Amino acid sequence: MMALMSSRCDQNTFLENSFTYAPQSHPFFKGIDWENIHRYPAPYRPELVNPEDTRHFDSDIPPEVCMQL
Repeated sequence: MMALMSSRCDQNTFLENSFTYAPQSHPFFKGIDWENIHRYPAPYRPELVNPEDTRHFDSDIPPEVCMQL
């Protein structure tokens, strides 16, 4: 699998062509200052009882499967 992936493109090409910035270019997000978004307060900050508090997450979401390479 790794040989197939590395033969098709290198890491830089993959990052340049990834969908990382696709949501940012959607018209819905027009006008958002992506360079400084970290300076704005979050619109919603849930109150947590402790760092492991997950009561704000849906309980019906299945756990992620970790793939071993």
